Amino acid sequence: DMPKAVFKLLWDMVQKDEEIFAYVVNKTKNGDAYWVYANVTPSFDEKGNKVGYYSVRRQPNKEALAIITPLYKQMVAAEKSGGVDAGTKILTELLEEKGVGYNEFIKKKKKSNTHTFTHTCNYPNIYSFYRCLYSRRSCSPWNWNLSFPPSIIYKK
Repeated sequence: DMPKAVFKLLWDMVQKDEEIFAYVVNKTKNGDAYWVYANVTPSFDEKGNKVGYYSVRRQPNKEALAIITPLYKQMVAAEKSGGVDAGTKILTELLEEKGVGYNEFIKKKKKSNTHTFTHTCNYPNIYSFYRCLYSRRSCSPWNWNLSFPPSIIYKK
C-alpha cells in the first residue's frame, strides 16, 4: 500500500512549484500493484502559469525497495489509526534522524535502472492529479510515452 502522507508531501511540494522524487506503488488496469521511482515537476506555459504536472517514472532498484517498503508499511499502519498526520510523523522523524530532506533521502535510495516512461498530466486539482499519478485506468486524457513494456516493472 501507498502511504497517504507521501502523496500529501508530493502534492504540497508541486503546489509550491518544487520538484519531488518519490517511490510510488502504482496499479495496472487489472489491479496489480507495481513500484516506480517517480520524478514529478509542475509544468508552466510561456507566461509562467502552471498548466499541469510532468512525471518521469523509472524502474526502481530492488535494494532501494528493501528500504522503502518497510517504511511505507509502517506509515500505512500508523495512518490507519492516526490518519495522514501519523504517517507524516514517522517520515519526519526518520528524516530528522538522518539529517536530510525528503528528496535527498529518496535520491540516496534511488539506484534506479535507466528504463523510464513518462506522461503529462494537465489536471489542476489534487483529486485528478492523485488519480493520474496512482493509476493508468481511464487514461484517455493522458499522453503516455512508454520506453519499455510496463510488464517488466517490479511487481509488488
